Amino acid sequence: MNEEMVIFRLDKIDQQLAELVEISKQTALQEIRIAQNEHAIVDLREDIGKIKQRMNVVEKHGGDVALKWVSAIGSGLLTILLGFIAVRLGLK
Repeated sequence: MNEEMVIFRLDKIDQQLAELVEISKQTALQEIRIAQNEHAIVDLREDIGKIKQRMNVVEKHGGDVALKWVSAIGSGLLTILLGFIAVRLGLK
């Protein structure tokens, strides 16, 4: 092997080493991004759980309000009906 061949091979090895170092840096950066995404996903799951709880409360509250209105209207109609029957029967 002559000196030129050794230098050529060393240059080639140095180039491959530089490529491997760059790939290693990119891999490390991707691992950091993956870890950040996993953390964000956990946060989103917690937020979704909280939103579901709030929605359940709102849905239940909406039903309670509607039920109060229906019961008020129903009792008013029932009172009018019973009053009408009482007047018809002469129970004034």
